[in-house]
Amino acid sequence: MSTVPEPQKQRKKRIDCQYTAAERQVMEKYKHEYRSQPTRKLRAQVFRSKILVDMFNHWHCNNDAPKDAGDSNERIKVLLFINLLSKTDHSI
Repeated sequence: MSTVPEPQKQRKKRIDCQYTAAERQVMEKYKHEYRSQPTRKLRAQVFRSKILVDMFNHWHCNNDAPKDAGDSNERIKVLLFINLLSKTDHSI
């Protein structure tokens, strides 16, 4: 008896994604490590110490400066989020 191959799942493009493909590739390196953390605090540590650092390095290396006020506001929100995490989580 022969087995019937299962159809491959097709990935759908993320309609609401705010990151470019290159930015998602930067974050993808840490996906397994991030998801394997057992607590929210440890996930925040990986996010703050690795993912955001690489994201800002990516922006800096590619001279990807904000092009308009909306883009600047999104990046400011990321910075504010980093500051918020660092103020609320004193154990890290």
